[in-house]
Amino acid sequence: MNQFTGNPAAWHRAKLEALLGKVCFGGLDIGKVNDFTCLALYFPKQKGVPVPVLLLWAWVPKDVDCHKLLKERYGYQDWVDSGFLQQMNSPVTDFKVLRLEIEEINRRYQIMELAYDPYYAAELVQNLIAEGLVMVEHRQGTVSMTGPIQEFQRQIIGRGFVHGMNPLLTFMVDNLVVKSDGKGNLTCVKPGNPNSPRKIDGAVAAIMATGRAAANPDACGDDSKFSFV
Repeated sequence: MNQFTGNPAAWHRAKLEALLGKVCFGGLDIGKVNDFTCLALYFPKQKGVPVPVLLLWAWVPKDVDCHKLLKERYGYQDWVDSGFLQQMNSPVTDFKVLRLEIEEINRRYQIMELAYDPYYAAELVQNLIAEGLVMVEHRQGTVSMTGPIQEFQRQIIGRGFVHGMNPLLTFMVDNLVVKSDGKGNLTCVKPGNPNSPRKIDGAVAAIMATGRAAANPDACGDDSKFSFV
């Protein structure tokens, strides 16, 4: 993939094809009304995947007023033009579009488990289960998040996976703040007020995906090993 160095969009498109049929684990962070919905897939080491890969899909309603600052300051249109962010033709999250998109992604890759935050996700989750996806409830409190956050941090520091410098994922990971309760328990928080344009949805989805892969270290045989179980 060295030929795509410096071109994240080309790298992403090439990986979408190169990883067809490969085993992966997912994390889904759902936009409740007019926010980002992000799906991250983590592909562990396996035949044809010598280094783990993290890919991100993101959707957002079109022309959302509260995203004005994102469009003015943070490269929003570049994300759309490069294919890293898909706009829905609706003012709020279109769950039918999400379902169809995720079902199509599931047909292209072997999603072993898909972690999700159950908040406002009931109908979408039931539809995805009916399509054969294995859905794993993953709340955002310290009990569910501490291990996956630690594994995500470990892999970032150790350069444990590649992501092709996805600019939207990079933006969201840069925004992420990890909060500790002083007893080693961790949660993800967004900087600033609840309406801050500094979104973290993709980072949360990536943490959940990494956590599910870590919880299944033998999914791809001896080529897939993690420290967190």
